[in-house]
Amino acid sequence: MMRPAAVMAALLASGSAYTYNGDATYYGGAGEGGACSQKFKPPGYKTVAMNHLQFNEGWACGTCIQGCIFKPNNVQECFTAIVDNECPECANQAVDMGWSGDGRYKVGWNIIPCPPAEPKLWTVGSNPWYIKLKIELVGPVKSVRINGVAATHTADNFWVVYDSVGMLACGPTVTFTLASGATLTRCMPAAAIGGTCPSGGKACSGTATATTKPTSPPASTTGVAGARCENGLLNSGGRACCPKACGRCGGDGCAALSGGAHDCCAGDVLKYSPRGCKNNAAPCTVYASG
Repeated sequence: MMRPAAVMAALLASGSAYTYNGDATYYGGAGEGGACSQKFKPPGYKTVAMNHLQFNEGWACGTCIQGCIFKPNNVQECFTAIVDNECPECANQAVDMGWSGDGRYKVGWNIIPCPPAEPKLWTVGSNPWYIKLKIELVGPVKSVRINGVAATHTADNFWVVYDSVGMLACGPTVTFTLASGATLTRCMPAAAIGGTCPSGGKACSGTATATTKPTSPPASTTGVAGARCENGLLNSGGRACCPKACGRCGGDGCAALSGGAHDCCAGDVLKYSPRGCKNNAAPCTVYASG
């Protein structure tokens, strides 16, 4: 059974005294970002894919670990690494190494605090009414509030909030609690979101700001008149549809998918809503592809 998020957060607390023992394998996927969609890692750290159980739908993303792989003839390959991927086929406590190698060996590892670093905050597919936020280099994040609203955690380790008023354009305040128990607050620059701050809106006034230049918001797509994808999520023009209630995409709720468009009504709606999109058949909690 999948561990609840609260239990997993405790398991992943920085400085945990737990020791894990399992199999080590190699897949050589370092630098690809993995299932966690990560861009950053601590200097000198390698990357690993966590087994399915302990990956726990992305809650283990960003965890720093230290361990040793035990090879024949008393050879040990020791490492420090950050979790940036999932190994779906790996057994509990096993890790798949993101660097070149071969064979299957025994490994022992501990969770350790990540090295001190300024958090890296960046967004994809965001606009004044929707933000998809990534927080990196602080270890696993347990919860996030954006402008005081609790954010939803996604399987690729982003945090999502919808804002019907469009105040995100003002530059949101981001407060996040780590698995270690520490709570931090940072300001996102308005340029990371785009759009115009509504009358009366206030920008985040905290002294600490995000130091990472955010990814530029993608160009907005124009809604398609007519075809509502009555026979599925894709219409004949190669567009993904969802109800107007999914918000702020314009037109009839369709959005172009070419080039992996980042749009609040495209992307993972295909993954999470295999049903048709007529009326309210598609959920309004879908998030955009990164």
